[in-house]
Amino acid sequence: MKITYEDDYALKTIFDLALHYGVNMHISDIARRQDIPAKFLEQVLLKLKRSGFVVSKKGPNGGYRLVKEPKDISLKEVLESISGPYAPIECAWNPGYSEKCRYFHDCVFQGIFSDIYRDVSKKLEDMDFQKVIDIYKKKTKRKFQHEK
Repeated sequence: MKITYEDDYALKTIFDLALHYGVNMHISDIARRQDIPAKFLEQVLLKLKRSGFVVSKKGPNGGYRLVKEPKDISLKEVLESISGPYAPIECAWNPGYSEKCRYFHDCVFQGIFSDIYRDVSKKLEDMDFQKVIDIYKKKTKRKFQHEK
């Protein structure tokens, strides 16, 4: 259950686009604000586009923007679109794993790791990007252009 650089960059990218919801953002602006190497960001945005989180538009007013509202995108969705399930071991999330492992039904750790996976998964699912923005605003006490 390790957050990779790619996972981190995907979360930061969705966060940045959520902060600027409804506006097309250029890769260079996202990269600068979130301190993500532009070449890496291109790859992340491609994956996010394939997963249906973002759309792109070419031209002078082009860029990337979110498809859904920030409140409708969970951290879990984004992370799993990049790296798959966040479980300490496959048997914690894959019920079909019992056929691969002869110790599955007697393993004391399988139940423990399943509980951990369930708890982490629930937290990631409950945390949407509007909540992340709200936490950010409280932490930084910042207002944004569209707010009064």
